[in-house]
Amino acid sequence: MGFADSSQQHSAGDASGRVAGSLCLGIDLGSSGVRLALLDGAAHCCHGDSTSYPAGFEDGAGWQVAVGALIKAIPADLRAGVAALAIAGTSGTLLACHPDDGRPLAPAEPYHRAYGERAEQCLVLAGEGSPAASASGALARALELQGRHQHQPLLLRHQAEWLAGWLLDDWRWGDAHNSLKLGWDPLRQDWAGSIGRSALAPCLPRVRPPGTRLGPLHPERARQLGLPRDCKVIAGTTDGNAAVLAVGPQPGDGVTVLGSTMVLKQVCPSPIQGPGVYSHPLGAQWICGGASNAGGA
Repeated sequence: MGFADSSQQHSAGDASGRVAGSLCLGIDLGSSGVRLALLDGAAHCCHGDSTSYPAGFEDGAGWQVAVGALIKAIPADLRAGVAALAIAGTSGTLLACHPDDGRPLAPAEPYHRAYGERAEQCLVLAGEGSPAASASGALARALELQGRHQHQPLLLRHQAEWLAGWLLDDWRWGDAHNSLKLGWDPLRQDWAGSIGRSALAPCLPRVRPPGTRLGPLHPERARQLGLPRDCKVIAGTTDGNAAVLAVGPQPGDGVTVLGSTMVLKQVCPSPIQGPGVYSHPLGAQWICGGASNAGGA
């Protein structure tokens, strides 16, 4: 995804007759860096920017630095009009953080790292047919992180969830899209199998549908970033789903996204289950598909 020159977009935003408090901020954390887009009520992009991770993909503190720098680089008059923001991130990347202040306890486990020795445990916990019952899913990485930190309290959060926690100063929340491969069952609206009754349960987020208002920015975070104190933090989604939603697909439409991985998705009336196929709820529809490791980055 590319953005036009920020100053040109700023002028276009002014010309559209923006109303204060009418802008929505979208932040996307992908494999190679962070992107930001600011949209008005007509879905016109009035500012866009991007940056690389300052200390590598697995450094959670670097995610915060990159996002903060991009937000503070938005012209002040545009920042003053931001009414809500949402974050998308890589769906399988998991961070162990402290439950009191959210500080990272170790480098993040990236979405592409698999733990074959955890495969049987994942199957027992999640049950056959669950997207989490895989050595390459987020559940396997969660078990690995829990094993490394078994003598200390921790929370397990995906990129988008952890950053939303930083903005809220409240790390309780997760979203149903990112949590799918961790074991969230969108049909039952609960954790699959015995995950919710396992030793992992205290580490897991309270899952909310994407688009849910989680709360306003923490006052200190609003001050640091120059955003309105009443700016709402909205539950986000995965980077793949965000790319699909950006084209405005209609029921039955299929979308291919070529990034670091190749994502194939279709908007379907009901979920589809099968090896390597995932189904995320989207209102009354479902985003069904999967991803390949044949990408372009």
